[in-house]
Parts: sequence; C-alpha cells; structure tokens
Amino acid sequence: MTTLGTTEQQAVAEATGLTVAQVLAWDTATLTTRADAWSAQATKLLTFDDNQDRAVDAGRDFWTGTAAEAMRTKHDQIRTSARTFIAALQDGAAAAQSGASSLESAKSAVVNAVKTAEANGYEVADDGTVTISASTHQTLLSQLPDAASYSTAAGALQMDADASTVTVKQALTQAHSAAAAVAEAITTAFTNLPDASPIIATGAPQSINRDIWDTTSDEQGRAILARYLTGGGDWYINSDPKWSEYMMNNQLLRNQLEEPVTTAAAAAVQGYLQNGNASQAGTPQRLQMEIENGEQIIGYQYLHGTNDDVGGFTFVPNSTVRDRGDGTYEVTMFNSYTWNDTIDANKQYESDQDKNRVAEAISLGQADPYDIHINWNANTTLIMDASGRVISQTGYPK
Repeated sequence: MTTLGTTEQQAVAEATGLTVAQVLAWDTATLTTRADAWSAQATKLLTFDDNQDRAVDAGRDFWTGTAAEAMRTKHDQIRTSARTFIAALQDGAAAAQSGASSLESAKSAVVNAVKTAEANGYEVADDGTVTISASTHQTLLSQLPDAASYSTAAGALQMDADASTVTVKQALTQAHSAAAAVAEAITTAFTNLPDASPIIATGAPQSINRDIWDTTSDEQGRAILARYLTGGGDWYINSDPKWSEYMMNNQLLRNQLEEPVTTAAAAAVQGYLQNGNASQAGTPQRLQMEIENGEQIIGYQYLHGTNDDVGGFTFVPNSTVRDRGDGTYEVTMFNSYTWNDTIDANKQYESDQDKNRVAEAISLGQADPYDIHINWNANTTLIMDASGRVISQTGYPK
C-alpha cells in the first residue's frame, strides 16, 4: 500500500473531530522539527542552485554556439523548477513553525479547561462532556442534612458542570479548527510543486514531485487515511454493504477469483458424486491478491496487496449441488471472502517514506500503522458437468 502526503491532511479535518485524549497527546515539537528540516533543505538547495547558476554564467566567456545556448536554456528551466521547490520548502517551514505555535496554544486551552473542571470536582469525558464526579456526590451526601438539600446542591453543581462542558468543547472545537488551518497552510505551501524536480538538494527526498502528492480520492481512501493519521487502531469491517460493494466492484480482484471459485465448485460436484450430500462445505483457502497501486487517496491503491502476516486473502467456499438430470449439475455457492492487510508506509518505496515523515509531523505523532480486515459474502451459481467443465456462470466474481 501507499501512504500519505501533506496535501492529504484535509481528508482528516473533514472526516474526524478531536477528543480530549487526542489533543493532550499532541507533540507540537514534531512540527518544529519538520520546519527546521524543510528550512535546512531549502537553504542547501538554494546554495547549490546559486553555485550552479554562477558556473553556467561564467561559461559565457569561453563556450558559445548552439550547444552552449541549449545548455543554458535547459539550465534556466531547471532553475525555475528548483526555485519553485525552494519556495515550497520555505513556505512549508514557515507554515509548520507557525502551526506549532498555534497548536500549542490550542492544546493549552484544552488542558486548562480540563484542569479547571477537575479542580472543581468534575469528571471530563473524552468528548469534552463534564459531569459531577462520584467523590463529589459522596461529599455532598455526607455533608448535607437531607435529600432536599442534596438535590438543590447537586442541581447547582450540574449547572456549573454544564457550563464547563461548553468551555471544554469550545476548546476542542478551536483545537480542531487550528489543526485544520495548519494542514491547509502546509497543503498550500506544496500545491505548486512542478511535475518533476530535476535538481534536489543534498539530503532532500529525491522522489518529491506532484505525482506522490496527488490528492485524487474516494470515500474508502479517505477513511483509510483518516484512521492512519488519527491512530485509530486495527479495523474489522464485516459484511458492510458499502465496503462489500466496493471490494466486489474491483475487476482485477474478480479476475483473480475466477479460478479459485470454479475449482471449489468442481470440488463440490465431485464431493456430491462421492457421498451424495447436496451441501458441500469447501476447504478454506489462504491466497495472495494484488490490485491497483498508485499515489492517490484511493482505497484500492492503499490496499494494493494482501499481507500474509495478518491473514493474506481468505476464501471460504460453501456450496449446494443439485443434479439436473441431464448429466449436468447446478452448484449454488455462498462464499466468504476476506482481504487482510496492514496499512503502513512501504519501506521499499521512498515516496511512502516521504509521505510518512510528513504524516508524523502533521498528525503530531498520532499517525500509526494498523491492520485492516475486510470481509464480504457473495452468491455464485454455476452449471457444470461431472468433469468440472463450466457451462454457465452467474454472480460474483463473474
């Protein structure tokens, strides 16, 4: 699978809110570190570019003619691209530096609101809701003479708790807005990168170009990315209608499943001929599957290939066989399919590593790999002869 560009952060801002725990876990120093790195890369590239420009200009005294002018024209084109990249790094560094400050202020507001509520004897839930703590209730019961007095005091405290809820949730909303603004600022900084950057500063990722920051997306891709960036943990998707339809619509996967399905159907016919049982439970199979790869925020591209370490691709056939009386057999299948993968940065691809570094910075260290398990069930009907030759087939994966 592939992951993660700075410009992809808007998907998170649109898809998720923030909890108290998430904001308290922010490490804004990661943004400062990234700002320093981008600034250093810009300085190195600027120095390199200036040195090259002086060298090319110095050649005008002794190198003339068509080849010389062609080289200088090419140099000017390269320099334009380099300057665009330098500007992106400088703007990104400024956005990250400013973002670290604004996020730290937003985090402090949440911390202060929570501490104030807890100091007043309240409990603060992860969504920002403030309630009277059990210990405060016990204190009221022990100190007040009767139920009426307790009810009056508890009512007053609840009103104060409700006001504290407003304060905490407002702080969370402001933190969410601040995070979205930082993401947008860094998105803007890197929006105008050229299609290819032929000169890269020493130490800068050589694969940075517009392709790896492509923000074309679909719903599943945005969901996969959002869970990665917020550290959402392992994801089990079981017979979800949208995900089932999405996985079944992938033609590459359908093509790869043709052979396992027809083989399982033929085995069911043989089982029926041997034991006379119409119901045939096939042997579960563990396979390896691959679909589209790419740099976009597309679910198929993030999934790309199953991971054998977390289960690979599992296919569980279940069949009912009916003798049609003409030497052929109808096999009705209700099969289970599960795609098992790990959503992480592929170390084989430098573009994945570039994106992962940005994701760690922008998510303030919350970005975290996770396992994803997508299960769906589908019907298939085949007409076969005793040898297993398919006469007709309808349903998935046809």
